[in-house]
Amino acid sequence: MSRENLEKTLRRFLLIMAGMLPVALLLAGGGGWMLARKALRPVDRMTETARRISAEHLDRQVQESGTGDELDRLARTLNEMLSRLNLAFQEIRQFSADASHELQTR
Repeated sequence: MSRENLEKTLRRFLLIMAGMLPVALLLAGGGGWMLARKALRPVDRMTETARRISAEHLDRQVQESGTGDELDRLARTLNEMLSRLNLAFQEIRQFSADASHELQTR
């Protein structure tokens, strides 16, 4: 094989690689962006639900995805915390109502 053919083949290979590199980077970047977006979607849903919860709506729950992963454990923990807070608020309301009633009857 002559050296000239080898160099021509090498140049053609380098040109093809130089043309393919931007395409490969775009595909890899786009794929990574899509995967990250899909992976973070449950976190976005949990955030939106948590934003809507207030002292008057502690009975709302963060939806679990059912996959049993870390996000499900986090959702379960948040729901348990919300249940405890809801119970504490109910007890405070009941105490306030009882105290108000006692003060009004005396």
